[in-house]
Amino acid sequence: AKSPLENAKGHPRLITNWVVRDVYDGIALVESPRGSIEVAPGEIIPGAGMVKSIERRGAGWIVITSRGLVDFARDSYQP
Repeated sequence: AKSPLENAKGHPRLITNWVVRDVYDGIALVESPRGSIEVAPGEIIPGAGMVKSIERRGAGWIVITSRGLVDFARDSYQP
């Protein structure tokens, strides 16, 4: 049986109300419409679950949480 956290292809479910803005020293800066917070593994992103890992993905970063994944914000270079 598939985990409810995974989609049909077995990938983690995308969390759409948060994006990863930056990562430094193992800490991720994540942003939602309500503002941004810094999180490290083991910490909670409100509504997105506990941070399991912060991983490099191509040119950006993703945050894996207990509920899915938060993707890199590709629009982060706009003023």
